[in-house]
Amino acid sequence: MLTLKDVAERLHVSRDTVRRIVLNGELPAYRIGGQYRITQKDIDSYLGHNRIDEKEEAENAIGTN
Repeated sequence: MLTLKDVAERLHVSRDTVRRIVLNGELPAYRIGGQYRITQKDIDSYLGHNRIDEKEEAENAIGTN
């Protein structure tokens, strides 16, 4: 299980960003001893759900959906 700091380093974001994602319910976490812990499986799932494919990116760039 990974800490907020571990996840932040792997995703190249701040710990506050990871905390916000957890608190928004987008990334499941466990609270153990007053600290959040996140599994690699949950990180992989979060990343998979937030992946943008090339077609979607192109549509967003030109403003069509």
